[in-house]
Amino acid sequence: MASAISHAQLNAQLAQGTVAPLYAVVGEEDLLRDMALGALKTALLGEGESDFNCDLFYGDDVSGAEIVTCASEVAVFAVRRVVVVKAADKLPARECDAILPYLKEPNDSTAVIFVASKLDGRLKFTQALAKAAMTVDCSPLREGQWIPWLRKDAERVGIRLNEEAIELLKEVCGGSLYSVRRELEKLAAYVSPGQAVTAVQVQLRYSYGYIIAVDGIFGPKTQAAAKAFQRRFRLRPDGIVGPLTWNAMIVHDR
Repeated sequence: MASAISHAQLNAQLAQGTVAPLYAVVGEEDLLRDMALGALKTALLGEGESDFNCDLFYGDDVSGAEIVTCASEVAVFAVRRVVVVKAADKLPARECDAILPYLKEPNDSTAVIFVASKLDGRLKFTQALAKAAMTVDCSPLREGQWIPWLRKDAERVGIRLNEEAIELLKEVCGGSLYSVRRELEKLAAYVSPGQAVTAVQVQLRYSYGYIIAVDGIFGPKTQAAAKAFQRRFRLRPDGIVGPLTWNAMIVHDR
């Protein structure tokens, strides 16, 4: 039986040159699915390679016979072909049945990648795929995985966040990794290199629209924004983000 691996484990396997003829990229986190698919295509086809040996299908617009025929073809001027089936959960049962024999004897020179947010475990196809394919788990991050992931992604764009800022970004973005990544890329346009971004600055900038440099320094502009917020919500405008001001930021952001 093939095993389920994380995105990090997939990258490690690909770095070692370990590839499989069948992959199931499954999970509800869109960004992780897209990252896994991107990593697979790069490793299997080569960096910067065209899609000449890559075919893309969608489960609600393809037959099982088409997938099998395409996967059985020989790569042209390349070592390997890639066949991607997105929305694999939309494949009708009869089309899934047509793929079952291929799952038992896949073409070693083709990598077939089935992508879905979730697959029905009651189907013979899903059960057979789980046994034959390398499953890449793209489930939403667990609570303990958020801070390491967000910190690493912040470093990718040259940002350093303290833990309060990380937790606030997670809350503001509703737990969506794509939303978090977009906000980090926006922050990168304003952050000062080497400085930590604070939760107060994230809250003032994204929840209330105050234009301040996100540099981790509680300077005059941050203080002015804090005073403006306090006046707006009838708090003492002293520019100090104490418990009353911070609680007001959280309450009025909901």
